[in-house]
Amino acid sequence: MRQPSALHDHRRFVMAPLGWMAAILMSAPTLAYSSPASRAMTRAGYQHAYELRFAEALSALAEARQLDSSDPAPLRAVASITWMEILFTQGVGTYHAFQGSPSADSVARPAPPAQLAARFSEHASRALDLAERRAAAMPKDLDAQYQLGATVGLLALYRGTVEGRAFAAFLEGRRAVSILKRVREQEATHRESALIPGIYRYAVSTLPWHKRLIATVAGMSEDKEGGIQLLETAATESAETANDAALVLMVIYNREGRHQEALRHLHQLAKRHPGNRLVHLNLAATALDGGDPATAAQVTTDRYPAVESVAGPHVDGEAALWSYVRGSARAAQAHPGATADLELATGPASRDWIRARAHVELAQLALRSGDPTTQRTHLAAAEQLARRANDDVALERARRIQASGLITTSTIK
Repeated sequence: MRQPSALHDHRRFVMAPLGWMAAILMSAPTLAYSSPASRAMTRAGYQHAYELRFAEALSALAEARQLDSSDPAPLRAVASITWMEILFTQGVGTYHAFQGSPSADSVARPAPPAQLAARFSEHASRALDLAERRAAAMPKDLDAQYQLGATVGLLALYRGTVEGRAFAAFLEGRRAVSILKRVREQEATHRESALIPGIYRYAVSTLPWHKRLIATVAGMSEDKEGGIQLLETAATESAETANDAALVLMVIYNREGRHQEALRHLHQLAKRHPGNRLVHLNLAATALDGGDPATAAQVTTDRYPAVESVAGPHVDGEAALWSYVRGSARAAQAHPGATADLELATGPASRDWIRARAHVELAQLALRSGDPTTQRTHLAAAEQLARRANDDVALERARRIQASGLITTSTIK
């Protein structure tokens, strides 16, 4: 069985377990006060977004705002979709991007495209302003409180994943958890409000012990299995947060090596949103990490031809990522097409972490064929790229190949 992989790509995602949820916090339960027409159109916008039809999603959300200008939900949805677009520009397409370990209170992050950053800031700020006003005016209205908690939670996750500000993310996250906890205390069956507390309860459990202590003292519970159970509640089929929670659980279960449970959620997502090719890419990667290269190769082969022709949105380095996953699956099967796929994954349109992983796989193929010269070349390239991408897993895999015996001079220090 393959070991679960972890991606850093020239930065560490210090809020790693809070991560890939590209569409997270987008759901907006239709409860009291807001226009039912606005909420219905907001849900339609989300459906477009889950199918990667961003232009249609933004158009539907603009209509939702016209139907009810006082509703924070469509504004938050625009901010959420914009967050997804920003993550795509940073090469985030699979769960690998969010399996690193929390490492610092602040991490330098590549600046997002200015237009997208401005759109996120504008819509998130407006959503927060409306949510704050509504919550203050109606402190006992569950929808008003939920909208505030979800908006604060979105801002927290953006701080951690895009800005690299883990401490700020936990401060805002603590407020979101507190608000949503009160919602659940008033309405125990409010499944949507389990999402953010579940994320943070799990996240705190993954921190180093001294940070766990600080977080616990600050009121953030440490409970890995409890967090997962809250997320399973939020992932209930009829919950508005079903897709969001399924994405989070896919990340978490892969991080925990529970690949079959991750696959369960991925198959549900693929059924609900057959047009979302990234669900299928993650399904293939999960199958591969779970020891099923045949399924991984089949899924990528079935879906790969459409990648080059899709109009967008694209993940930066996406074609190389598909090639890497299929090439790795084929390599595990001794398929003759493995080398060509992996060489494509090392090309100029790829990202450093993908190149590093592909060179490791190529070194493994050279090991099997008894070609130490080619093996050394690939391991040297893997070392350089992995260090540049802060990809410790690629380095670890390279060391394992080195330890297998064909190389006598250490190239991985």
